[in-house]
Amino acid sequence: MLTIAHCTCLSAVFTRRILRLVSRRRIGGLAALGGACFAGGCGSNPDLGAPRNELAGELRALTGARTRVVWVQDVEGKGDLFGRFARTALIGFDTDDNAGDRLLLKETGYYAKPLITPKGDRVVYSNFRDLETWIVNWNGSGLRKIADGKAVEVWLDRQTGKEWVYIQRGPARDKDFKENPIFQHEIDNPGNVMLAWEESPVSAFAAGSFQVSADGKRAAGLFPWGDAGVADLETSTWERIGSGCWTGMAPDNTYRPWIFDGAHRNLFIAAPDGTTTAKIALAPMTDNARGEVYHPRWSSHPRFLVLTSPYFLKEGSGIVGNPRVEVVVGRFNAAYNAVESWVQVTRNGRGDYFPDMWVERDPLDEQPEGFPTSVASGSNEGRPAWPGDLGGLVFRWENAAKKNAVLDPATEKERLFRVRARGYGRIGRYHVMDMTGGQAFFEVENVDAKLIDALRGGYGFSVEATIIAMVPTVTPAPLITLGDDIRTSDFVLMQDGDALVCRFRTEEKGKVRRGELRLGAISIGDPVHVAITYAPWGQLRGFIDGREVAGKDAISGSVKNWTAKRMTFGGGNAGSSWSGCIDGVAIYDAGLDPQQIECHAKLNAARIEHRTKPDGIEVVAKLEEITPVPSPEAIAPYHRCLLIHRYRVEQVISGTEQSAGDEILVAHWGILDGEIVPEGTLQEGASYRLRVEPFEDHPQLVSERTDMSTTAFDLPLYYDPLPGALAVRAVQQRKQRGVDDETVGAAVAPAGELHEATL
Repeated sequence: MLTIAHCTCLSAVFTRRILRLVSRRRIGGLAALGGACFAGGCGSNPDLGAPRNELAGELRALTGARTRVVWVQDVEGKGDLFGRFARTALIGFDTDDNAGDRLLLKETGYYAKPLITPKGDRVVYSNFRDLETWIVNWNGSGLRKIADGKAVEVWLDRQTGKEWVYIQRGPARDKDFKENPIFQHEIDNPGNVMLAWEESPVSAFAAGSFQVSADGKRAAGLFPWGDAGVADLETSTWERIGSGCWTGMAPDNTYRPWIFDGAHRNLFIAAPDGTTTAKIALAPMTDNARGEVYHPRWSSHPRFLVLTSPYFLKEGSGIVGNPRVEVVVGRFNAAYNAVESWVQVTRNGRGDYFPDMWVERDPLDEQPEGFPTSVASGSNEGRPAWPGDLGGLVFRWENAAKKNAVLDPATEKERLFRVRARGYGRIGRYHVMDMTGGQAFFEVENVDAKLIDALRGGYGFSVEATIIAMVPTVTPAPLITLGDDIRTSDFVLMQDGDALVCRFRTEEKGKVRRGELRLGAISIGDPVHVAITYAPWGQLRGFIDGREVAGKDAISGSVKNWTAKRMTFGGGNAGSSWSGCIDGVAIYDAGLDPQQIECHAKLNAARIEHRTKPDGIEVVAKLEEITPVPSPEAIAPYHRCLLIHRYRVEQVISGTEQSAGDEILVAHWGILDGEIVPEGTLQEGASYRLRVEPFEDHPQLVSERTDMSTTAFDLPLYYDPLPGALAVRAVQQRKQRGVDDETVGAAVAPAGELHEATL
């Protein structure tokens, strides 16, 4: 027991605080606090907060059972929510031991992501600095190292009673550790280890997570960050279910995942096949509610979750050195479509991160009320069958909501293809690559020798895509480029005026030959399925919507001289002049016959037949409240950010949803490709002409980072599809055509005539 004699290094004020704590029976936590003081120095002591004798009752009332919560606390005031930079303390709370907040370890360290073991009596945690996994008993005894690497999940084998820890380890030392496989170690026999996952990169630490079902057969995770999915750990396969971060898996056998959104205020619970069943707003009743939340984690019981909040409420409340962050737990309602009750666990002057919660219950009670008993992992039945032919398929990018994988015949494993938006590129409606307005392109992230070798070793090539060209081009503008530029590339599909042109190069008897095919005019503003197919014996054909529109028989030679190391859509630089959208891209290592192309076009038509033109409104509105643009560093690892401003409608030009005098929220692009977007002359108090669309009609925005200063959350929310600089340019074009916008000053027309197409 800590006595006053042991506290000679403490100030008189702190000594008096100890006496108060002793009198309130917080001896267990206090003894650990003293140990931390001596080991870590009195300048970086944890803050356990004021005694809260009612907390145990509140948690008991919430869960109906004995409950334990564990977290780490930033003791230096400079740590961040990813567990980097600063020393932390490992703290726990038990509803049934009358000890209050307790230090589980006397010494502070670089601790992160503590996990309560399934039986509830121990805590597994990671040493972020040394990349090691350790375990300690709840009473602070039994401290020992389990293995190298970062602990990401714990699991109980209910048949054997053995507890396991999933550890991500290997050579990579980046903050997310995503390139390393995940191994499964028996906690009490760490030498008993099995490989759990190596089929893809996986972001299981920092901003990621990896949570396993009760039977150990499924896991929700990020494969890697941004691509949320459910892995089948028995077959070593996974299915993409959406975009987001901090995925969760119900701790039962329903195989239900959740995805956390880019606004960091909502989570989406899904069915086993990935279909969203509920959007749940997370507005915990902390002392500073309405901020963003982080670290959401399903507890050991499916009715409860734990998280940290608030973030980004005011200056100094970001992800680094935020003293306002507290641990909060919540209870889902019986239908799992809302959180019906919250309890704030911590209340102190330090940032508290990485919480986990254990609720005592019958381990055989695996089926929560409200979830169906089906354990189906998803089916392709009823889903679009595009592209049809899989033989010879070397590249596929359907849209940003899909997995976009092809089978590598050499390794018999899937190869995933991802694209990154560059310049003013953004993901558009129906998850297409949106380059409307130009100054944008997309770059394939993992173009390497494998893709080019596959094409070089084949018998010609075929390329197909769905495109929407918004305007005729003044000069030839690239849509799809395999190479660095349109002059030297192996392959390029361009738009010249309102026509499509294909160029590529071949080699025959040591001589370079260049082929060109003009496919003719296309419909501006409408989706078009385009396909080009080439066989080395001299057949070059072009198709529009499955119909052959051009062909040449005089071109010959192989593509064995292709050397491209880059693949882009919309050009290869941010100044690209092409304006439009692209999705449904497939590349084959052989020529396809006209019947195959016709079949692909029909399958593609079925794939997009549900798409409709967006319903927008055009208004004159006064900017009442603006959200400041954060620094690109502040939103990392995101590359894009939407800013939500509040307007008052002064005049309705078109659309009937709003009336003059109404207030609306509008989401504008503030950061794209890691750079701040020029917002023209947007100023509070000024009036603007806005053409915007309902935010709910753009589900692709759910995973985007969103900042909002206003507290008027209940106002109608709209989306401005064009970034600020493009909107200003649209206004200039309107004025050049004689459109009078003088009545609204420096007007902004984000959509104008440039965005009235099916996206």
